[in-house]
Amino acid sequence: MAVSLSQFYQELYAEHLEEAAYLYECLTPWRLDPEGSWQDCLDLEERFEAHLDALVIGGKTARTFLMDTLEDADPGTLFTITCVLCRHKDAAAIGQIWETLIGDPEEKSAGSSEDKQDEEEQEEEPDEELIAKLQAISLALRQEYPTKWRPRLAKLLNTQHRNLLPIIAETACENDSIDLQSAANLLANTPSWHRPKAIRLLGDSGQPEMIDLISPLLRHENIDLRKEAAIALLKLGSPEVLPLLQNDIESYALPLALAGDHASITKLIENLKPEEATEEQLYALGLSGELSAVKPLVLAMYNEELAPAAATACQLILGANLYGDVFIKEEFAEEDLFPEELESFQKGESPKHPAGQDYGENMEIINPDPEVWRNWLRENRGGFDIQQCYVLGHPQSKQALVSALGFARLPPALRQGIADRLAIHHKISLKSFSITDPVRRQLRWLTSISA
Repeated sequence: MAVSLSQFYQELYAEHLEEAAYLYECLTPWRLDPEGSWQDCLDLEERFEAHLDALVIGGKTARTFLMDTLEDADPGTLFTITCVLCRHKDAAAIGQIWETLIGDPEEKSAGSSEDKQDEEEQEEEPDEELIAKLQAISLALRQEYPTKWRPRLAKLLNTQHRNLLPIIAETACENDSIDLQSAANLLANTPSWHRPKAIRLLGDSGQPEMIDLISPLLRHENIDLRKEAAIALLKLGSPEVLPLLQNDIESYALPLALAGDHASITKLIENLKPEEATEEQLYALGLSGELSAVKPLVLAMYNEELAPAAATACQLILGANLYGDVFIKEEFAEEDLFPEELESFQKGESPKHPAGQDYGENMEIINPDPEVWRNWLRENRGGFDIQQCYVLGHPQSKQALVSALGFARLPPALRQGIADRLAIHHKISLKSFSITDPVRRQLRWLTSISA
C-alpha cells in the first residue's frame, strides 16, 4: 500500500510498465504466427498504446522511474521505455539505453582489430537474450523515433560497433538514400544473425548502386543469405540475377517465383515430388500464381504434414475461401499439470475439462482435405484462364496484390512474398513497410499505395 503520493505514482508507473512489457511479449510471436491473422493484433496494440500514453503523460517523474529499471530490463520493458523516450524526444536518455545494453558506441568504434576478432569468435553462439533486446529497441525506434532525427542515424551506419548496427539499421535505412560506404559497413560488420535483414534493407533501398555490393553474396556458403541476396537484386532491377538462379531451381524456387519466371516454375513443377516438397517450395508455387501449380499443390495435401501449407498456397492462387472451424486440441507439458493429472498424462491421456471434453479451442483454418479441393476445382474450373497468373482468384495486377497483402488470413511468409512481388514488378517501395508493423500503420500504408 502506497504511503505517499510519490510512492503511489511509482507503483502506478510500475504497473503500466509491467502491463506494456507483457503486451509486447504477447504481440511479438502473434505477429509471426502462421495460423493467426495479422489484423487480430489490433486489440493488443491499442491496449499497449493506453499504457504507453500513461507513461508519457507521467512526464519527468515517469522517465526517471523508467531509467532506474534499465539495468535488469527485459525486451518488452526496453521496447516500452524506448517508445516513451522517443515521444519525449529525449536523445540523451535513448543513448543511455544503448550504452547500458551494448556499451559506449564511440569506445567500440575506436577498438583494435583484436577486439573485432574477439567479437567475431563470440558470434559462433549468438546470445538469444541480447538479440531479443536489440530487436525490441530496433522496433521501437522504427515506430517512434522522431522523423527529423532519422538522417542522424544514417550517419551512424559507419560505426564499427557490431551490436549498434542491428539497433539502428532499419530506421536509418528509411532515409531517401544510403551512401555506399555505410551500406558496405553494414554488410561487413553487422552480426551474422542480422545479416539477412541487412541485405533485405539494402534491397529495399531502391538504389541500383547497391547491386555491385550485394551481387557477391550470391556465392556465399549460406543458402539463406544467397536467397535474400537474390530477392534484393530482383528488387533493385539487376539484369544478371535470373540466369544465375536458374542453375539451381529447387533452391531458388522462392526468388524465381517472385520474379515471375514462367519457364523456371514450369521446370520446378515438372521435377517436384509433391509429397516431398518443402513448405517454402509450396509457398513459391502459390506466389507464382500459375494455374499449373494447383495440381502439385493438391497432391501435396495427401501428405498430412504438408497439407496446411499446400492448401494455403492454393488459396493464394484461387481465392476459394474453403475455411472452416476446426477444434485444435491443447497440448500440455508435464510441468503444466497438477500431480493428480500427471499419472494419466504419462499413460498418454490428456487432461480433460470437468465436463469431460478435451481442452482446446475452435479455430477457423483453411481446409486441407485434397478431395474438398478437387470438388471445388471441378465446379469452378471454368472461371480461370490458363494464360493468366492469379492471386486470390483475380488476375495478378498491382491492385490485386495490394488487396492480397491486406487479406487477413494469409501467413506472414506469404504476405512478405506478396510485398516483395509488389516491389519487383510494380516498383513499390518497402522502406516504410514491414509485416510486423502495427496494424493501423500497415493499413495506412496499404491505403497510400492503393491510390
